[in-house]
Amino acid sequence: MKFTEPWLLLLIIPALFLWVVSLVVIRKRKSRLMRLVAGVGGASSLSRRALLCKNILYIIAVLLLIIASARPYIREKQLSFRGESRDIMILFDVSRSMMATDLPPSRMEQAKYLLQEIFAAYPADRFGLIPFAGTAFVSCPLTADHHTLREAVAELAPSSVPLGGTNLAKALQVALKSMQSSGGSHRAIIVLTDGDELTGSAAGEFEELKKQHIPLLIAGFGSPDAAAPVPDEKGGMVHAATGEIAGSKLNEPLLRQLAQASGGVYFRSTVTDTGIGNVRNFLDRLDKVSQENLPRSVPEDLFPGFILAAMILLVIAACISERSRQISKVSLFWLLAVLFPLGLRAEMTSYELYESARKQQLSGNSQAEELYDKLISGKDVPEKLRARAMQNRGVISHRRAREAVEKCRQQLKAQNIEDAEKEVDRALKQFVQGKELYEGGMASAESGEIEKRRISNYQQLLQENKNAIELQKKIRELKQQQQQSQQQSQQAQQQNQQNQQNQQNQQNGQNQQNQQNQQQAVKSTSQAAKSARELEKKARELEQQKLADQAKSAAEKLEDAEKLQQEGKNQEAQKKLDEAVKELKKPEDPAAEKSEKPEKSENPADDPADIPREDAAKQDAQRQLDLLDDEAKTLRDMFRRERNLRRRKVQKDW
Repeated sequence: MKFTEPWLLLLIIPALFLWVVSLVVIRKRKSRLMRLVAGVGGASSLSRRALLCKNILYIIAVLLLIIASARPYIREKQLSFRGESRDIMILFDVSRSMMATDLPPSRMEQAKYLLQEIFAAYPADRFGLIPFAGTAFVSCPLTADHHTLREAVAELAPSSVPLGGTNLAKALQVALKSMQSSGGSHRAIIVLTDGDELTGSAAGEFEELKKQHIPLLIAGFGSPDAAAPVPDEKGGMVHAATGEIAGSKLNEPLLRQLAQASGGVYFRSTVTDTGIGNVRNFLDRLDKVSQENLPRSVPEDLFPGFILAAMILLVIAACISERSRQISKVSLFWLLAVLFPLGLRAEMTSYELYESARKQQLSGNSQAEELYDKLISGKDVPEKLRARAMQNRGVISHRRAREAVEKCRQQLKAQNIEDAEKEVDRALKQFVQGKELYEGGMASAESGEIEKRRISNYQQLLQENKNAIELQKKIRELKQQQQQSQQQSQQAQQQNQQNQQNQQNQQNGQNQQNQQNQQQAVKSTSQAAKSARELEKKARELEQQKLADQAKSAAEKLEDAEKLQQEGKNQEAQKKLDEAVKELKKPEDPAAEKSEKPEKSENPADDPADIPREDAAKQDAQRQLDLLDDEAKTLRDMFRRERNLRRRKVQKDW
């Protein structure tokens, strides 16, 4: 048993002391009273056993109340909440060298202590755990449930990964794969290692980290000056092949080099300075993203049971008469009067909770979700009642998913692609939750309880989920096509500018080169025009009239520029290219942002929904846009270098 406020248990000591003192005082007073009434024949009517029993019941009740005030619990339950968080993946080195004792009690325990500090400093962020040695695996995926994380960290040991070595490259590969679904600038990787016996080349993984804008923080553990002995499984020391005791020291130069190669940060954790300040400076620079359904562990309090037991004992103590060894009939009546409603109330709680939740659902009150969640996670809830609660809770999620898809359609009509994508993502989470609840409701019930309506709801959800996949796919393809069109138009623009420079600086032997550049420019412009036409087509499929008109206008200008380039009129072509690029970069209509909020659909059963996780589509698009920006910058630099090489000064010979 655990306690939320364990310091309150210290009150047991003064309570027991006061009880003993009160027993001594009361015994003296009772002895005087018994001597006083002995002369009138009343001594036999006083029961010492009854008095002792009564006092014991009182002290037990007081102890139960103290324990209840400390809020005891045995296990925790998961609750979902919405908030802003970061995604941090922890790579934990569990190789045998981490058991060295140059950081007492060991390097591994020092690393675990640092992790506990990090979890305490960032309670709202999501963390994942990947132990690695000769290989690596995901021990705990990204989660905001820090209770599960702490348990996973406590279980880390060299036996967690039986293959020896320190393969950082494999650990980075696993981390990148597990973080694919959460793109954006809110991600980071923290490596806890001593750098001893590193194997594998992580150059490719470092480049991927830079491309995805995932910063890397490396924490070193151990002494870089002297090698420390490494204990083995039997309590002895690891020996080298020569028979000497093998030593391990912190490979600090290599870790610094790795941090520099990845564009990350390195620091060394010591007993006096664990490095939590370095971690804070590193993580505070990350952005936060809004996320829904983040799990949080909450203790399942047991104090109501302790309070109930204390009240029962107090009632029993009050019913015991000091003049008789039996409980009076009146006292017995009041005892039963107190206990019977309590037992009846316990039997009726689950059904009353279900009826209350159902009424709240019919009235449209959001409190119904919380009541259904209590029934689903309750201990002594009948299975049939739990199945009905899961079914009704699934209906709420299903309806919200439909509403989100309807809002997505309204945003598409208002030409707001970004807002439409957000609504699709929100619908996804509701569809996934509804699917799980429908399945749980059918699995928990008996075969006869699976009604046709439940199966019909489940089939409708699957079909709407499938439709949502197509809707999101079209939105993502439209955004990617828009980015591609912008990039190809910029390339055609830059290629044409290069040709103009070549024509102005024609020298001997360069005519053939200029002709090739001219052909390349025409080809680039042609590709940009085709890309713009494809963008127009996709925009019209999603009824994005404004974007379709922009793409059409840009395609016509690009086609005109292509004809002018073929005629050798590069200056006129440049004007058309500039206009096309400007057309594709036009900002969205600000009036769209002020459009009225979409109304709820009266018949949302025909509306599509969505499948993927969290904000994967939006973050994917942002990551692709960042890559395109980098590529455009690289092309501009390349053209600038070539132009400088061709502008050689001609020495006059007169």
